[in-house]
This record gives sequence, structure tokens and C-alpha cells, in this order.
Amino acid sequence: MDAELKSLKIDRNQTKKGGNWAKRWIIGGVLLFALAGAANFGYRMLNAPVVSTALAPPPLGAGAQASGRSKPKPPSNWSA
Repeated sequence: MDAELKSLKIDRNQTKKGGNWAKRWIIGGVLLFALAGAANFGYRMLNAPVVSTALAPPPLGAGAQASGRSKPKPPSNWSA
């Protein structure tokens, strides 16, 4: 029996078959996920709303409010 065990040899020239399916699924899933992300980014960029800003002119009667008072000053000819 010892002679039979010593005569066994490992054939290192034999290639491994059938182990690539997991690698293919992982790479395919990552590529599909990246493609979906790129499509989502492109869709959002093409359909982004146009933002425009406008400045409002100051009000014409900005007397008392512009000076920081809460109430307007009564006229000088007004008697209380």
C-alpha cells in the first residue's frame, strides 16, 4: 500500500473548468449597476429644471421701513 501511495502524482497541467460562472455574474452585475447609475445621472442632467433668478426693485415708498422704525413718525401739524 505504501508503494501505491508513493506512485501517486498530482497533475498540475490540468486546467480548472466550470469555476468562471461566479466571476461572470459578479462582473455582469457590477457593470449593469454602473450602467443604470450612469443612465440615471444622464436622465437627471437632461431633464433638470431651468433656474433663473430675478432681482426685485426696492419699494417706492420705503420711508419709515427703510430707516428701521416700526411706526411712521406723525406729521408735525398733528395734535394729540
